[in-house]
Amino acid sequence: MRIRTVCLALTAVLLFFSATHFAQADISQVNFLGALYKGTDPFYGQTVVAYKTGANVTVAISTYNSDFNFGAVNITAVKMWFDWGANYTSNEVNIDNIFQLERYESHVFMITFVLPTNISNIVTHSYTAYVEYAFGENVSISDVWTRQGSDFAVYSGDQADAQDLYAELATFGVLQPLGYYYYYYTPPILNFPYLPFVSSEARMLWSQARNSGTVGTMYYTRGDFTSAKTYFQEALDMVNQSFVAESGTGKSYEDGFASLMGGIGNAFNRSGDSILIAAAGIGLGAALFGVGVLIYGFAKLRTARPSQTSAK
Repeated sequence: MRIRTVCLALTAVLLFFSATHFAQADISQVNFLGALYKGTDPFYGQTVVAYKTGANVTVAISTYNSDFNFGAVNITAVKMWFDWGANYTSNEVNIDNIFQLERYESHVFMITFVLPTNISNIVTHSYTAYVEYAFGENVSISDVWTRQGSDFAVYSGDQADAQDLYAELATFGVLQPLGYYYYYYTPPILNFPYLPFVSSEARMLWSQARNSGTVGTMYYTRGDFTSAKTYFQEALDMVNQSFVAESGTGKSYEDGFASLMGGIGNAFNRSGDSILIAAAGIGLGAALFGVGVLIYGFAKLRTARPSQTSAK
């Protein structure tokens, strides 16, 4: 009975360390590189990682060994499974070319593949990352770490184009860049610094662009990506036209302002000439007045001297 109790206790300890081991070494992250779009998509009603159909996909699978009980882990395979029934494998490792992940060490494995052209864009797709590993030299007896997701989207051609156009409109401020597929409700003239326009034509074009963009978002949400693309393109064309209109108006204002300043400058110059002429006249008058005073003084002296002589 006592031996049985000891065996049960030993088994419990081994299970504890085994559970600790499995919990501490695993897949820390799965990251999709070069995606066309990452964010909330109103058509799917969730956050997605999206690629265009037929595109090249690169997946980075990060592993980390934080286990301080069992030491190194021998990784024998790294794979990705998708719900359209395909498995993709990393070329960096296999059972004949194992990768030893040391304690407290991390490593990123890359998987690259081409998306098939027959994958549905109506729903998001599920995937699972697998990392097969073993302890010790016997790599034929292995276990696996997994990490799952369900946010992978494959855009059709029109859907991808609509998404790119939307991104441009959001950059200009025509559509809301945050919160996705919302737009400003304030009048366009108040959308500073997105729209510091003075031209009425430019403001009108900007308002029309926002209206077309809003209609485009409605079609996108419905799944009519062709119509969404058309309205987004119209909106972007109006944005570019508004810049041209504003540029022409700004040039007219600049020319008018330059002409105004030139006229003011000429007026100041003419006023300055008048002031100089007046100053010269005043100076000349003062000089003549001085000369007149001197002549008058001399005349007075000459008039006074004879009367003094006759008195003698």
